Amino acid sequence: MPELNWNSDLGFEPPETDNSPVVNVTCNDGMEFCKWLSKKEGVTYRLPTEAEWAFACRGGNPRRYCFGDDDAMLKHYAWVLDGNRRGASEGGFKLANALGLFDMHGNVWEWCQDWHGTYPSHAVIDPTGPESGEYRGSRGGPWGGSPEICRTAYRSWGINGAYSTGFRVVRTFSADDEDSQAGEREE
Repeated sequence: MPELNWNSDLGFEPPETDNSPVVNVTCNDGMEFCKWLSKKEGVTYRLPTEAEWAFACRGGNPRRYCFGDDDAMLKHYAWVLDGNRRGASEGGFKLANALGLFDMHGNVWEWCQDWHGTYPSHAVIDPTGPESGEYRGSRGGPWGGSPEICRTAYRSWGINGAYSTGFRVVRTFSADDEDSQAGEREE
């Protein structure tokens, strides 16, 4: 949609800064950014699968949120249901999860590489979505979201270019990367 553009003044209050998450991007924009960054740095970046996103969000905690089940604690970790905000907030001002990741709950929806669909009915350690579909999965919840839609297990899907949707990248490591890093440490 032409009126939704990531690099224009979005009218957020407070206004967006260089430390604000990018929003108004399509899943394809996120994937193209990952291609560009991969080429620039010579390593592979991509969007996370929904399962990888959930693992990173949980930070080892199996409860509703990265810190437990108490909705009242969410305000310490997430930008949610804040009537004073009209847009995404700068990153890193709330508490991080056990993995040191900020803003996994609330603030912006985050695109995942999976197509949205039903997870397999049998136990799978790292499930992926269907191989094709109409919508991509997204996780995390928006700045005005309720605690329910900002919980770790909440799965959504989006139409490309959603006003409150951005992305987070994953760097893929291979055995070759580990071997070269080990060699660098030995020197």
